[in-house]
Amino acid sequence: MYMSGYSFREFSFRYSACADDLTDEEARYIYLYDASRNNYGEVGTSIDENDINHVIDSIEANISYAVYDDDDEMVGVAAVEPLSGHLWLEGVAVDPSRRSSGIGAFILNSLKRVAVENECEKISGYSQPNSSTVSFYLRNNGYRDDNLPNPDSRYIPISIDVEAES
Repeated sequence: MYMSGYSFREFSFRYSACADDLTDEEARYIYLYDASRNNYGEVGTSIDENDINHVIDSIEANISYAVYDDDDEMVGVAAVEPLSGHLWLEGVAVDPSRRSSGIGAFILNSLKRVAVENECEKISGYSQPNSSTVSFYLRNNGYRDDNLPNPDSRYIPISIDVEAES
């Protein structure tokens, strides 16, 4: 999917990335990702060194992507892990000031292309159960509630089938 004015690119942390040695771009990624996961609501909220290192640890084994606007500002992020036959969606986050502008849908559609490139038939993950997140995945972007047994009932298991375009 193409969205005028935005680009979707793989994002890599340096091997040595840690809380006291982040580039501005790495810090921006972490703040977007962490703000989304912890519902801070505002990017740039101060998080301590342990939180930063935790975010780095949780995403370093995954493939990370970022969305940039025309001014090359990072406005959205995603982390995924290719598994056997499916792409595990670790997280999606959009700058709160840019939400409801189509960036999240652009990320999800771009991830469908990543899934096909990795020979995955499905994208799976867990969604936070709040109404805006459920609406984002389930109602607006074609994901389904897998209604699977979930030991952590704070999250809803979601997935979408992915087909290679002919």
